[in-house]
Amino acid sequence: MKQKINTSLRRKEEGERNLKLGRGGIREIEFFIQTLQLVNGGTRPQLRQRNSLKMLQILQTEKLITAEDQQSLSRAYQFLRMVEHRIQVVQEQQTHSLPQDQHGLELLARRCGFSGYEEFRSQLEEHRQQVNSIFEDLFHSADEEQQEISPEVNFIFDSESDPDQVKDLLEEKGFTNPDAAYDSLLLLRGGGPQKRLTRRGRRCLERLAPLLMGELLSSPNPDQALNNLENFLRAIRASSPFFSLLVENPDIVKLLIALFGSSQLLSRIFIQRPELLDTMVSRSYAVATKDRQQLSADLAAQMALAEDYEFQLDGLRRFRNEEFLRVALHDLDGRMPQGEGAKQLSWLAEVCLEQAWQMSRQELAARFGAPFSAGEDGETQETAFAIIAMGKLGGLELNYHSDLDIIFIYAEEGETRPILTTDSKRFRSLSNSEYFAKLAQRIITILTLVTREGAVYKIDTRLRPSGNQGPLVTSLAAFQRYHHESAQPWERQAMTKARVVCGAAEFIDQLQRITSQLAFMRPVPVNLQGEI
Repeated sequence: MKQKINTSLRRKEEGERNLKLGRGGIREIEFFIQTLQLVNGGTRPQLRQRNSLKMLQILQTEKLITAEDQQSLSRAYQFLRMVEHRIQVVQEQQTHSLPQDQHGLELLARRCGFSGYEEFRSQLEEHRQQVNSIFEDLFHSADEEQQEISPEVNFIFDSESDPDQVKDLLEEKGFTNPDAAYDSLLLLRGGGPQKRLTRRGRRCLERLAPLLMGELLSSPNPDQALNNLENFLRAIRASSPFFSLLVENPDIVKLLIALFGSSQLLSRIFIQRPELLDTMVSRSYAVATKDRQQLSADLAAQMALAEDYEFQLDGLRRFRNEEFLRVALHDLDGRMPQGEGAKQLSWLAEVCLEQAWQMSRQELAARFGAPFSAGEDGETQETAFAIIAMGKLGGLELNYHSDLDIIFIYAEEGETRPILTTDSKRFRSLSNSEYFAKLAQRIITILTLVTREGAVYKIDTRLRPSGNQGPLVTSLAAFQRYHHESAQPWERQAMTKARVVCGAAEFIDQLQRITSQLAFMRPVPVNLQGEI
Protein backbone atom coordinates (compact mmCIF):
# COMPACT_ATOMS: atom_id res chain seq x y z
CA MET A 1 0.00 0.00 0.00
CA LYS A 2 2.80 2.41 0.89
CA GLN A 3 4.65 1.62 -2.34
CA LYS A 4 1.51 2.46 -4.33
CA ILE A 5 1.15 5.74 -2.44
CA ASN A 6 4.80 6.60 -3.09
CA THR A 7 4.42 5.81 -6.79
CA SER A 8 1.34 8.01 -7.06
CA LEU A 9 2.97 10.91 -5.21
CA ARG A 10 6.16 10.75 -7.23
CA ARG A 11 4.24 10.88 -10.47
CA LYS A 12 2.44 13.98 -9.16
CA GLU A 13 5.67 15.33 -7.63
CA GLU A 14 3.90 15.67 -4.26
CA GLY A 15 6.10 13.42 -2.16
CA GLU A 16 7.74 16.22 -0.19
CA ARG A 17 4.70 18.51 0.08
CA ASN A 18 2.09 16.04 1.31
CA LEU A 19 2.08 15.92 5.13
CA LYS A 20 -0.25 12.95 5.30
CA LEU A 21 0.90 10.58 2.57
CA GLY A 22 4.47 11.71 1.90
CA ARG A 23 7.81 10.86 3.49
CA GLY A 24 7.64 10.81 7.29
CA GLY A 25 3.97 11.75 7.21
CA ILE A 26 0.87 10.88 9.20
CA ARG A 27 0.18 7.76 7.14
CA GLU A 28 3.57 6.26 8.00
CA ILE A 29 2.79 6.64 11.71
CA GLU A 30 -0.62 5.02 11.21
CA PHE A 31 0.81 2.17 9.12
CA PHE A 32 3.46 1.59 11.78
CA ILE A 33 0.83 1.32 14.51
CA GLN A 34 -1.62 -0.79 12.49
CA THR A 35 1.07 -3.23 11.36
CA LEU A 36 1.98 -3.99 14.96
CA GLN A 37 -1.72 -4.35 15.72
CA LEU A 38 -2.20 -6.83 12.87
CA VAL A 39 0.79 -8.92 13.94
CA ASN A 40 0.08 -8.96 17.68
CA GLY A 41 -3.61 -8.08 18.14
CA GLY A 42 -4.87 -11.62 17.72
CA THR A 43 -3.48 -12.71 21.09
CA ARG A 44 -3.51 -9.30 22.82
CA PRO A 45 -7.02 -7.78 22.89
CA GLN A 46 -5.68 -4.64 24.56
CA LEU A 47 -4.08 -3.67 21.22
CA ARG A 48 -7.47 -3.37 19.49
CA GLN A 49 -7.77 0.41 19.89
CA ARG A 50 -8.52 3.03 17.23
CA ASN A 51 -6.91 6.09 18.79
CA SER A 52 -3.35 6.45 17.46
CA LEU A 53 -1.87 8.28 20.44
CA LYS A 54 -3.38 5.82 22.90
CA MET A 55 -2.08 2.93 20.82
CA LEU A 56 1.46 4.28 20.89
CA GLN A 57 1.31 4.32 24.68
CA ILE A 58 -0.07 0.75 24.78
CA LEU A 59 2.60 -0.49 22.39
CA GLN A 60 5.27 0.89 24.71
CA THR A 61 3.57 -0.67 27.74
CA GLU A 62 3.50 -4.03 25.94
CA LYS A 63 7.21 -3.54 25.15
CA LEU A 64 6.59 -3.73 21.42
CA ILE A 65 8.27 -0.33 20.90
CA THR A 66 10.79 1.66 22.91
CA ALA A 67 9.90 4.68 25.01
CA GLU A 68 12.06 6.81 22.72
CA ASP A 69 10.14 5.71 19.61
CA GLN A 70 6.82 6.24 21.42
CA GLN A 71 7.75 9.79 22.33
CA SER A 72 9.14 10.61 18.87
CA LEU A 73 6.06 9.28 17.05
CA SER A 74 3.62 10.91 19.49
CA ARG A 75 5.25 14.35 19.21
CA ALA A 76 5.47 14.03 15.42
CA TYR A 77 1.83 12.90 15.13
CA GLN A 78 0.57 15.86 17.16
CA PHE A 79 2.78 18.31 15.25
CA LEU A 80 1.72 17.00 11.83
CA ARG A 81 -1.95 17.01 12.77
CA MET A 82 -1.62 20.58 14.03
CA VAL A 83 -0.02 21.73 10.76
CA GLU A 84 -2.64 19.83 8.74
CA HIS A 85 -5.44 21.62 10.59
CA ARG A 86 -3.75 25.04 10.11
CA ILE A 87 -3.67 24.34 6.35
CA GLN A 88 -7.28 23.21 6.17
CA VAL A 89 -8.70 26.04 8.28
CA VAL A 90 -7.65 28.57 5.65
CA GLN A 91 -8.24 26.57 2.45
CA GLU A 92 -11.51 25.11 3.79
CA GLN A 93 -11.00 21.83 2.02
CA GLN A 94 -9.64 18.34 2.77
CA THR A 95 -6.04 18.99 1.75
CA HIS A 96 -2.78 17.81 3.30
CA SER A 97 -0.21 19.59 1.15
CA LEU A 98 2.07 22.50 2.03
CA PRO A 99 1.57 25.74 0.05
CA GLN A 100 3.63 25.94 -3.12
CA ASP A 101 4.60 29.61 -2.90
CA GLN A 102 7.00 31.19 -0.43
CA HIS A 103 4.43 33.71 0.86
CA GLY A 104 1.97 30.91 1.66
CA LEU A 105 4.71 29.00 3.51
CA GLU A 106 5.59 32.06 5.62
CA LEU A 107 1.94 32.55 6.58
CA LEU A 108 1.55 28.88 7.51
CA ALA A 109 4.67 28.99 9.68
CA ARG A 110 3.38 31.99 11.65
CA ARG A 111 -0.06 30.39 11.91
CA CYS A 112 1.65 27.36 13.53
CA GLY A 113 3.38 29.58 16.11
CA PHE A 114 6.80 30.09 14.48
CA SER A 115 8.54 33.40 13.78
CA GLY A 116 9.31 32.44 10.17
CA TYR A 117 9.38 29.64 7.63
CA GLU A 118 12.98 28.49 8.25
CA GLU A 119 12.28 27.78 11.92
CA PHE A 120 9.10 25.93 10.94
CA ARG A 121 10.84 23.97 8.17
CA SER A 122 13.60 22.84 10.54
CA GLN A 123 11.08 21.53 13.08
CA LEU A 124 8.99 19.81 10.39
CA GLU A 125 12.03 18.11 8.83
CA GLU A 126 13.21 16.83 12.22
CA HIS A 127 9.85 15.14 12.86
CA ARG A 128 9.64 13.71 9.34
CA GLN A 129 13.12 12.21 9.51
CA GLN A 130 12.39 10.56 12.85
CA VAL A 131 9.09 9.12 11.60
CA ASN A 132 10.58 7.87 8.33
CA SER A 133 13.53 6.26 10.12
CA ILE A 134 11.26 4.37 12.54
CA PHE A 135 8.89 3.36 9.75
CA GLU A 136 11.68 2.05 7.48
CA ASP A 137 13.24 0.15 10.36
CA LEU A 138 10.00 -1.81 10.81
CA PHE A 139 9.61 -2.46 7.06
CA HIS A 140 13.33 -2.97 6.44
CA SER A 141 13.18 -6.39 4.75
CA ALA A 142 10.32 -5.42 2.44
CA ASP A 143 12.06 -2.19 1.44
CA GLU A 144 15.33 -4.03 0.92
CA GLU A 145 13.65 -6.48 -1.43
CA GLN A 146 12.07 -3.65 -3.44
CA GLN A 147 14.96 -1.19 -3.34
CA GLU A 148 15.88 -1.65 -7.00
CA ILE A 149 12.32 -1.20 -8.25
CA SER A 150 11.57 2.26 -9.57
CA PRO A 151 8.26 4.13 -9.02
CA GLU A 152 7.54 3.84 -12.76
CA VAL A 153 7.77 0.05 -12.58
CA ASN A 154 5.46 -0.07 -9.56
CA PHE A 155 3.01 2.13 -11.46
CA ILE A 156 3.11 -0.16 -14.51
CA PHE A 157 2.48 -3.27 -12.41
CA ASP A 158 -0.32 -1.72 -10.36
CA SER A 159 -3.51 -3.33 -11.68
CA GLU A 160 -5.41 -0.17 -10.72
CA SER A 161 -3.23 2.09 -12.88
CA ASP A 162 -5.01 3.71 -15.80
CA PRO A 163 -4.03 1.86 -19.04
CA ASP A 164 -3.70 5.11 -21.00
CA GLN A 165 -1.32 6.54 -18.40
CA VAL A 166 0.72 3.33 -18.49
CA LYS A 167 0.94 3.58 -22.29
CA ASP A 168 1.99 7.24 -22.01
CA LEU A 169 4.76 6.19 -19.61
CA LEU A 170 5.88 3.41 -21.97
CA GLU A 171 6.07 5.91 -24.82
CA GLU A 172 8.10 8.30 -22.63
CA LYS A 173 10.54 5.46 -21.97
CA GLY A 174 11.19 4.83 -25.67
CA PHE A 175 8.59 2.25 -26.76
CA THR A 176 7.60 3.19 -30.32
CA ASN A 177 4.40 1.11 -30.19
CA PRO A 178 3.06 1.50 -26.63
CA ASP A 179 -0.21 -0.31 -27.45
CA ALA A 180 1.64 -3.46 -28.51
CA ALA A 181 4.05 -3.11 -25.59
CA TYR A 182 1.13 -2.86 -23.17
CA ASP A 183 -0.40 -6.04 -24.59
CA SER A 184 2.94 -7.83 -24.27
CA LEU A 185 3.16 -6.83 -20.63
CA LEU A 186 0.25 -9.17 -19.91
CA LEU A 187 2.86 -11.94 -19.91
CA LEU A 188 4.48 -10.27 -16.94
CA ARG A 189 1.44 -8.81 -15.22
CA GLY A 190 -0.82 -11.82 -14.84
CA GLY A 191 -1.96 -13.13 -18.23
CA GLY A 192 -0.45 -15.50 -20.76
CA PRO A 193 1.35 -18.80 -20.22
CA GLN A 194 2.23 -18.20 -16.57
CA LYS A 195 -1.35 -19.14 -15.63
CA ARG A 196 -0.01 -22.72 -15.63
CA LEU A 197 2.57 -21.86 -12.96
CA THR A 198 2.75 -23.53 -9.59
CA ARG A 199 2.25 -21.34 -6.53
CA ARG A 200 6.02 -21.17 -6.04
CA GLY A 201 6.55 -20.31 -9.70
CA ARG A 202 3.96 -17.54 -9.53
CA ARG A 203 5.67 -16.06 -6.47
CA CYS A 204 9.01 -16.15 -8.32
CA LEU A 205 7.49 -14.42 -11.33
CA GLU A 206 5.90 -11.76 -9.11
CA ARG A 207 9.37 -10.94 -7.80
CA LEU A 208 11.05 -11.33 -11.18
CA ALA A 209 8.65 -9.32 -13.35
CA PRO A 210 9.44 -5.89 -11.83
CA LEU A 211 13.17 -6.57 -12.18
CA LEU A 212 12.70 -7.44 -15.85
CA MET A 213 10.52 -4.38 -16.42
CA GLY A 214 13.02 -2.10 -14.72
CA GLU A 215 15.74 -3.26 -17.10
CA LEU A 216 13.40 -2.95 -20.09
CA LEU A 217 12.72 0.71 -19.27
CA SER A 218 16.45 1.48 -19.30
CA SER A 219 17.20 -0.58 -22.43
CA PRO A 220 18.57 1.30 -25.48
CA ASN A 221 16.05 -0.60 -27.62
CA PRO A 222 13.07 -1.42 -25.37
CA ASP A 223 10.82 -2.62 -28.23
CA GLN A 224 13.35 -5.24 -29.35
CA ALA A 225 14.18 -6.19 -25.77
CA LEU A 226 10.51 -6.70 -24.84
CA ASN A 227 9.79 -8.68 -28.00
CA ASN A 228 12.74 -11.00 -27.35
CA LEU A 229 11.79 -11.31 -23.67
CA GLU A 230 8.26 -12.33 -24.67
CA ASN A 231 9.65 -14.96 -27.06
CA PHE A 232 11.99 -16.21 -24.34
CA LEU A 233 9.13 -16.55 -21.82
CA ARG A 234 7.13 -18.50 -24.39
CA ALA A 235 10.15 -20.70 -25.13
CA ILE A 236 10.62 -21.69 -21.47
CA ARG A 237 6.85 -22.34 -21.18
CA ALA A 238 6.43 -20.73 -17.78
CA SER A 239 9.07 -22.97 -16.23
CA SER A 240 9.36 -22.33 -12.49
CA PRO A 241 13.03 -23.46 -12.33
CA PHE A 242 13.98 -20.83 -14.89
CA PHE A 243 12.15 -18.12 -12.93
CA SER A 244 13.79 -19.24 -9.69
CA LEU A 245 17.21 -19.17 -11.34
CA LEU A 246 16.70 -15.57 -12.49
CA VAL A 247 15.28 -14.41 -9.17
CA GLU A 248 18.36 -15.77 -7.41
CA ASN A 249 20.70 -14.09 -9.92
CA PRO A 250 19.57 -10.48 -10.47
CA ASP A 251 22.83 -9.64 -12.25
CA ILE A 252 21.90 -12.18 -14.90
CA VAL A 253 18.54 -10.40 -15.37
CA LYS A 254 20.41 -7.21 -16.27
CA LEU A 255 22.64 -9.03 -18.74
CA LEU A 256 19.71 -10.90 -20.22
CA ILE A 257 17.76 -7.73 -21.05
CA ALA A 258 20.98 -6.08 -22.28
CA LEU A 259 21.40 -9.06 -24.60
CA PHE A 260 17.78 -8.92 -25.79
CA GLY A 261 18.03 -5.19 -26.46
CA SER A 262 21.44 -5.21 -28.14
CA SER A 263 21.70 -8.20 -30.46
CA GLN A 264 19.04 -10.02 -32.41
CA LEU A 265 21.57 -12.69 -33.40
CA LEU A 266 22.53 -13.53 -29.82
CA SER A 267 18.91 -13.30 -28.67
CA ARG A 268 17.88 -15.85 -31.29
CA ILE A 269 20.54 -18.30 -30.06
CA PHE A 270 19.41 -17.87 -26.48
CA ILE A 271 15.69 -18.17 -27.20
CA GLN A 272 16.23 -21.33 -29.25
CA ARG A 273 18.31 -22.90 -26.49
CA PRO A 274 17.00 -21.47 -23.16
CA GLU A 275 18.74 -24.23 -21.22
CA LEU A 276 21.95 -22.26 -21.88
CA LEU A 277 20.75 -20.04 -19.03
CA ASP A 278 21.79 -22.67 -16.51
CA THR A 279 25.26 -22.93 -18.02
CA MET A 280 25.56 -19.15 -18.17
CA VAL A 281 24.73 -18.81 -14.47
CA SER A 282 27.10 -21.57 -13.38
CA ARG A 283 30.45 -22.56 -14.80
CA SER A 284 30.47 -20.77 -18.16
CA TYR A 285 29.53 -17.34 -16.92
CA ALA A 286 31.98 -17.45 -14.03
CA VAL A 287 35.02 -17.00 -16.31
CA ALA A 288 35.31 -13.79 -18.31
CA THR A 289 38.24 -14.85 -20.48
CA LYS A 290 39.84 -18.15 -21.48
CA ASP A 291 43.04 -18.73 -23.41
CA ARG A 292 43.12 -20.93 -26.50
CA GLN A 293 44.52 -23.88 -24.57
CA GLN A 294 41.68 -23.74 -22.05
CA LEU A 295 39.08 -23.52 -24.80
CA SER A 296 40.61 -26.52 -26.53
CA ALA A 297 40.59 -28.54 -23.30
CA ASP A 298 36.96 -27.59 -22.57
CA LEU A 299 35.90 -28.62 -26.08
CA ALA A 300 37.75 -31.94 -25.78
CA ALA A 301 35.90 -32.65 -22.52
CA GLN A 302 32.58 -31.84 -24.20
CA MET A 303 33.32 -34.06 -27.21
CA ALA A 304 34.37 -36.95 -24.99
CA LEU A 305 30.73 -37.20 -23.88
CA ALA A 306 29.48 -37.69 -27.46
CA GLU A 307 28.53 -41.29 -28.25
CA ASP A 308 28.54 -41.05 -32.05
CA TYR A 309 29.02 -38.68 -34.97
CA GLU A 310 25.58 -37.09 -34.66
CA PHE A 311 26.15 -36.36 -30.98
CA GLN A 312 29.54 -34.90 -31.89
CA LEU A 313 27.87 -32.48 -34.29
CA ASP A 314 25.44 -31.33 -31.61
CA GLY A 315 28.16 -31.20 -28.96
CA LEU A 316 30.32 -28.94 -31.13
CA ARG A 317 27.39 -26.59 -31.71
CA ARG A 318 26.41 -26.57 -28.05
CA PHE A 319 29.96 -25.71 -27.01
CA ARG A 320 30.20 -22.90 -29.53
CA ASN A 321 26.84 -21.44 -28.42
CA GLU A 322 27.75 -21.57 -24.73
CA GLU A 323 31.12 -19.92 -25.27
CA PHE A 324 29.64 -17.41 -27.72
CA LEU A 325 27.15 -16.27 -25.09
CA ARG A 326 29.78 -16.27 -22.35
CA VAL A 327 31.89 -13.83 -24.37
CA ALA A 328 28.89 -11.72 -25.37
CA LEU A 329 27.51 -11.36 -21.85
CA HIS A 330 30.84 -10.34 -20.35
CA ASP A 331 31.32 -7.99 -23.29
CA LEU A 332 27.91 -6.38 -22.68
CA ASP A 333 28.63 -6.19 -18.96
CA GLY A 334 31.83 -4.25 -19.60
CA ARG A 335 34.07 -6.87 -18.01
CA MET A 336 36.39 -7.26 -21.01
CA PRO A 337 39.19 -4.90 -22.05
CA GLN A 338 38.96 -3.35 -25.48
CA GLY A 339 39.65 -5.99 -28.14
CA GLU A 340 39.50 -8.96 -25.77
CA GLY A 341 36.05 -10.03 -27.00
CA ALA A 342 37.30 -10.25 -30.61
CA LYS A 343 40.28 -12.30 -29.46
CA GLN A 344 38.05 -14.67 -27.47
CA LEU A 345 35.72 -15.15 -30.46
CA SER A 346 38.70 -15.79 -32.76
CA TRP A 347 40.20 -18.42 -30.46
CA LEU A 348 36.80 -20.06 -30.16
CA ALA A 349 36.56 -20.29 -33.95
CA GLU A 350 40.06 -21.79 -34.14
CA VAL A 351 39.34 -24.62 -31.71
CA CYS A 352 36.08 -25.37 -33.54
CA LEU A 353 37.98 -25.51 -36.85
CA GLU A 354 40.50 -27.87 -35.33
CA GLN A 355 37.75 -30.12 -33.98
CA ALA A 356 36.03 -30.19 -37.37
CA TRP A 357 39.37 -31.19 -38.98
CA GLN A 358 39.87 -34.07 -36.52
CA MET A 359 36.29 -35.29 -37.01
CA SER A 360 36.70 -35.17 -40.79
CA ARG A 361 39.92 -37.17 -40.71
CA GLN A 362 38.30 -39.86 -38.58
CA GLU A 363 35.30 -40.05 -40.87
CA LEU A 364 37.39 -40.44 -44.04
CA ALA A 365 39.89 -42.89 -42.55
CA ALA A 366 37.79 -46.03 -42.97
CA ARG A 367 37.15 -45.50 -46.71
CA PHE A 368 40.20 -43.61 -47.93
CA GLY A 369 42.88 -44.08 -45.31
CA ALA A 370 45.34 -41.20 -44.99
CA PRO A 371 47.32 -39.21 -47.59
CA PHE A 372 51.01 -39.97 -48.07
CA SER A 373 53.82 -38.51 -50.13
CA ALA A 374 57.59 -39.02 -50.56
CA GLY A 375 59.75 -37.38 -47.92
CA GLU A 376 63.16 -35.78 -48.39
CA ASP A 377 64.86 -39.07 -47.52
CA GLY A 378 62.81 -40.91 -50.13
CA GLU A 379 60.59 -42.64 -47.58
CA THR A 380 56.86 -42.02 -47.61
CA GLN A 381 55.26 -40.04 -44.81
CA GLU A 382 51.78 -38.72 -44.08
CA THR A 383 51.13 -35.52 -46.01
CA ALA A 384 50.73 -32.43 -43.86
CA PHE A 385 47.63 -30.25 -44.01
CA ALA A 386 46.84 -26.80 -42.63
CA ILE A 387 44.13 -24.15 -42.55
CA ILE A 388 45.07 -20.50 -43.07
CA ALA A 389 42.82 -17.93 -41.43
CA MET A 390 42.30 -14.73 -43.39
CA GLY A 391 40.39 -11.51 -42.79
CA LYS A 392 38.98 -10.91 -39.31
CA LEU A 393 39.82 -14.42 -38.10
CA GLY A 394 43.41 -14.05 -39.29
CA GLY A 395 43.73 -10.71 -37.54
CA LEU A 396 42.12 -11.95 -34.28
CA GLU A 397 39.34 -9.43 -34.95
CA LEU A 398 36.34 -11.75 -35.26
CA ASN A 399 32.97 -10.27 -34.29
CA TYR A 400 29.57 -11.78 -33.56
CA HIS A 401 28.41 -11.74 -37.19
CA SER A 402 31.67 -12.75 -38.91
CA ASP A 403 32.04 -15.59 -41.40
CA LEU A 404 35.29 -17.56 -41.32
CA ASP A 405 37.58 -16.66 -44.25
CA ILE A 406 39.89 -19.66 -44.65
CA ILE A 407 42.23 -21.32 -47.15
CA PHE A 408 43.03 -25.08 -47.20
CA ILE A 409 46.64 -26.03 -48.01
CA TYR A 410 48.38 -29.42 -48.21
CA ALA A 411 52.11 -30.06 -48.44
CA GLU A 412 52.72 -32.36 -51.44
CA GLU A 413 51.15 -34.57 -54.05
CA GLY A 414 50.78 -38.29 -53.46
CA GLU A 415 48.03 -40.77 -52.74
CA THR A 416 46.12 -42.29 -49.85
CA ARG A 417 46.89 -45.57 -48.10
CA PRO A 418 44.81 -47.57 -45.63
CA ILE A 419 45.61 -46.91 -41.97
CA LEU A 420 42.81 -48.94 -40.37
CA THR A 421 41.91 -52.61 -40.52
CA THR A 422 39.13 -52.45 -43.07
CA ASP A 423 37.36 -54.37 -45.76
CA SER A 424 39.57 -54.07 -48.85
CA LYS A 425 36.46 -53.78 -51.01
CA ARG A 426 35.45 -50.61 -49.11
CA PHE A 427 38.86 -48.95 -49.33
CA ARG A 428 39.51 -46.75 -52.34
CA SER A 429 42.80 -45.04 -53.05
CA LEU A 430 42.67 -41.32 -53.91
CA SER A 431 45.22 -38.83 -55.08
CA ASN A 432 46.15 -36.30 -52.41
CA SER A 433 44.33 -33.54 -54.26
CA GLU A 434 41.14 -35.65 -54.30
CA TYR A 435 41.50 -36.65 -50.65
CA PHE A 436 42.08 -33.13 -49.37
CA ALA A 437 39.19 -31.82 -51.45
CA LYS A 438 36.93 -34.33 -49.70
CA LEU A 439 38.49 -33.44 -46.34
CA ALA A 440 37.90 -29.70 -46.85
CA GLN A 441 34.34 -30.29 -48.00
CA ARG A 442 33.73 -32.45 -44.93
CA ILE A 443 35.12 -29.72 -42.65
CA ILE A 444 32.82 -27.15 -44.25
CA THR A 445 29.84 -29.49 -43.88
CA ILE A 446 30.55 -30.13 -40.19
CA LEU A 447 30.67 -26.39 -39.49
CA THR A 448 27.77 -25.22 -41.68
CA LEU A 449 25.26 -28.08 -41.40
CA VAL A 450 22.14 -26.97 -39.51
CA THR A 451 21.09 -29.43 -36.80
CA ARG A 452 18.67 -28.96 -33.90
CA GLU A 453 21.49 -27.02 -32.20
CA GLY A 454 21.94 -24.73 -35.21
CA ALA A 455 25.11 -24.26 -37.28
CA VAL A 456 28.63 -23.55 -36.03
CA TYR A 457 29.91 -20.99 -38.56
CA LYS A 458 29.45 -19.81 -42.11
CA ILE A 459 32.56 -20.47 -44.19
CA ASP A 460 34.00 -18.26 -46.94
CA THR A 461 36.77 -19.77 -49.11
CA ARG A 462 36.81 -17.12 -51.85
CA LEU A 463 40.27 -15.87 -50.82
CA ARG A 464 41.90 -19.08 -52.08
CA PRO A 465 44.00 -18.92 -55.27
CA SER A 466 41.79 -18.11 -58.29
CA GLY A 467 38.81 -17.55 -55.95
CA ASN A 468 35.63 -19.50 -56.68
CA GLN A 469 37.11 -20.63 -59.99
CA GLY A 470 40.03 -22.40 -58.35
CA PRO A 471 40.18 -25.76 -56.55
CA LEU A 472 38.88 -25.80 -52.95
CA VAL A 473 42.24 -27.09 -51.68
CA THR A 474 45.67 -26.05 -52.96
CA SER A 475 49.07 -27.70 -52.73
CA LEU A 476 51.83 -25.61 -51.18
CA ALA A 477 53.73 -25.47 -54.47
CA ALA A 478 50.66 -24.26 -56.39
CA PHE A 479 49.89 -21.73 -53.67
CA GLN A 480 53.38 -20.20 -53.87
CA ARG A 481 53.40 -20.24 -57.67
CA TYR A 482 50.05 -18.45 -57.84
CA HIS A 483 51.12 -15.65 -55.49
CA HIS A 484 54.43 -15.16 -57.31
CA GLU A 485 52.94 -15.18 -60.80
CA SER A 486 49.21 -14.44 -60.85
CA ALA A 487 47.93 -12.86 -57.62
CA GLN A 488 46.33 -9.43 -57.78
CA PRO A 489 47.51 -6.57 -55.53
CA TRP A 490 44.41 -6.91 -53.32
CA GLU A 491 45.26 -10.60 -52.78
CA ARG A 492 48.72 -9.64 -51.54
CA GLN A 493 47.12 -7.07 -49.28
CA ALA A 494 44.79 -9.77 -47.92
CA MET A 495 47.84 -11.90 -47.11
CA THR A 496 48.88 -9.37 -44.44
CA LYS A 497 46.17 -10.93 -42.22
CA ALA A 498 47.12 -14.55 -43.04
CA ARG A 499 47.62 -16.69 -39.93
CA VAL A 500 47.94 -20.48 -39.90
CA VAL A 501 45.57 -21.71 -37.21
CA CYS A 502 45.22 -25.44 -37.68
CA GLY A 503 47.37 -28.34 -38.88
CA ALA A 504 50.55 -30.28 -38.20
CA ALA A 505 52.93 -28.25 -36.00
CA GLU A 506 55.98 -28.27 -38.33
CA PHE A 507 53.85 -27.49 -41.37
CA ILE A 508 52.17 -24.59 -39.49
CA ASP A 509 55.59 -23.00 -38.84
CA GLN A 510 56.73 -23.55 -42.43
CA LEU A 511 53.53 -22.17 -43.90
CA GLN A 512 53.51 -19.12 -41.62
CA ARG A 513 57.02 -18.22 -42.79
CA ILE A 514 55.94 -18.58 -46.42
CA THR A 515 52.81 -16.44 -46.05
CA SER A 516 54.83 -13.72 -44.31
CA GLN A 517 57.39 -13.83 -47.10
CA LEU A 518 54.68 -13.61 -49.77
CA ALA A 519 53.09 -10.61 -48.09
CA PHE A 520 56.09 -8.60 -46.87
CA MET A 521 59.42 -9.78 -48.25
CA ARG A 522 58.94 -9.57 -52.02
CA PRO A 523 59.67 -6.45 -54.07
CA VAL A 524 56.74 -4.06 -54.20
CA PRO A 525 55.22 -3.52 -57.68
CA VAL A 526 55.12 0.09 -58.83
CA ASN A 527 51.31 0.02 -59.08
CA LEU A 528 50.73 -1.47 -55.60
CA GLN A 529 50.16 1.83 -53.79
CA GLY A 530 47.63 3.04 -56.34
CA GLU A 531 45.83 -0.30 -56.40
CA ILE A 532 45.52 -0.37 -52.59
